[in-house]
Amino acid sequence: MKFRPETKQVAGIEEQGEAMTLMIHHLHGLGSAGTLPLLEPPRHEITVSPSVARKLESFRAREELRICVDH
Repeated sequence: MKFRPETKQVAGIEEQGEAMTLMIHHLHGLGSAGTLPLLEPPRHEITVSPSVARKLESFRAREELRICVDH
C-alpha cells in the first residue's frame, strides 16, 4: 500500500509497515459499528439511455452475424 508524501509528513511516519500497523490499530479501536461503514464499497447505479441501448443491441447483432459467418 502506498501513502502520499503529505500523509507521511503530517503523521511523522517513515516506514510503511508502521503506517499499516497504526491504521489497523485505529480501525480496531473504532469497533465493528465504526469500521464496517469504512469497509463497505460504494454501489454505483448505471443507467443506459435508450439511444445507447439501441447502439449496443445493434453492435451485438452485428457481432453475432460476424461470428456465425466466420465459423
